[in-house]
Amino acid sequence: MRKRQLILILIATTLASCSSLGSTRLAPDYPPHEREKWGLWGQFTDVATPRPDLRWQPLQLSNDTQDEDDPLRDVTDIRYELRIWETANGFSGNLVYARDGIAETHHTIQQPLKIGARYLWTVRAKYVLQDRQYYSDWSLSSSLMENKTVPNPACFRFTVVAKPANN
Repeated sequence: MRKRQLILILIATTLASCSSLGSTRLAPDYPPHEREKWGLWGQFTDVATPRPDLRWQPLQLSNDTQDEDDPLRDVTDIRYELRIWETANGFSGNLVYARDGIAETHHTIQQPLKIGARYLWTVRAKYVLQDRQYYSDWSLSSSLMENKTVPNPACFRFTVVAKPANN
């Protein structure tokens, strides 16, 4: 039985390392996604403020925006939705922050987060194409967890390590 478990872990790790952030949408810029060479999920990255400015890559729907026949050129009204969960185990958590309608590819947290707490976070895009509203998948660090509910272990991770200034 132990040999079978090790084989399954090896297969899952290999698959996870084959998927890069380049293949997922809305990859994080800050805090950066860091993963150990053989790690399945990301590490908890330290942030130096209880009100971090989370940043991510913009939604890329088309590789060739010069093609006049590409219907994705007509995408309008791109907005982002952000979710943050406080977590003890890195697999699930309690929703502590949610914002919708973010027009930029960054957002400064409005209420201070707890010092020393660990957080999972993700973002997705909402956009309009031909008068219909669409959503991207939640951005995750591994394609193994795509189409799963969030939070999950593939959400991006950070820990607040600074003390609040004048609070």
